[in-house]
Amino acid sequence: MRMKVWCLVALGAALSSSACGEAGPQGNPRPGTDDFHGPVIVASGERFGLRPAGDRGQCELHHVVFEDDEVPIVNGFPYMDDARMYDVEGSRFPNASLIGFGECSMKVPGAAHAAAVAFCPECRAEELQWEQETAAEGRPCAYDFKMRERLRSWIAGFPRVGP
Repeated sequence: MRMKVWCLVALGAALSSSACGEAGPQGNPRPGTDDFHGPVIVASGERFGLRPAGDRGQCELHHVVFEDDEVPIVNGFPYMDDARMYDVEGSRFPNASLIGFGECSMKVPGAAHAAAVAFCPECRAEELQWEQETAAEGRPCAYDFKMRERLRSWIAGFPRVGP
């Protein structure tokens, strides 16, 4: 089985890790910790290989105009995940842009918590369907809908810095 290494720890998703509560370079703790009081740093989706917000093109697969959203960014430690999602992403949901994978260290100055992205609503629906199919096969995704919503809830309500 082909494996892919991602450098990540979700906005505090590794709840058992004490590193999630550590302050960043400016003394700002990470989202998902009791010490976090904002602001949420928002970067362009382009920084993470995603379409930036404001792109009014069309999805090459579904021929639907892109919409804007703010999605959580996962930063941190190495995490092993199989490549099954990456094998189907381009053919089934190339512009879902549901989550971004950021810097490999949570202490990188300016490490973003969220990304302003453009997405295809049809791609998002297709990715959710694929997640349900794989979960029914007994192979749930690590960053599935439930985890992404948990990440979104951690950053909701805090002031924003960025685009």
